Amino acid sequence: EWRGSRIGLWSKPIVGEVDPEILAAVVRVAHLLEEAGAAVEPISLPGGDVLATFNILWSAGAANRVSKIADKDRLQLDPGLLRAAEIGGCFAASE
Repeated sequence: EWRGSRIGLWSKPIVGEVDPEILAAVVRVAHLLEEAGAAVEPISLPGGDVLATFNILWSAGAANRVSKIADKDRLQLDPGLLRAAEIGGCFAASE
C-alpha cells in the first residue's frame, strides 16, 4: 500500500551524469508509485560539496578499519586503501 507514502526522487548524482535509460526507468517507476497513491517529490542532497563530505567519511572509515589490522598484515592491503586510511587519519571527529 503506497497511499500516503512520501518518496524523495533524487536524480542528480554527486559526480558525472545519470545514464538516460536508467533515469527514464526510475521516472517510470516514480509515476507508477504516484498512480498507486504515493507522493513523489524531487529532492536534492543538503549541503554544498557532497563529494568532499563523502571523501572525508570514507577515508576516516578506512582509517578506523585499517587501525584494527596488525602492522604485519597491512602489507597485504591495497595501496589505495592504505593511502585513504592515511588521509582519513588526519581528520578530527569535528570535521
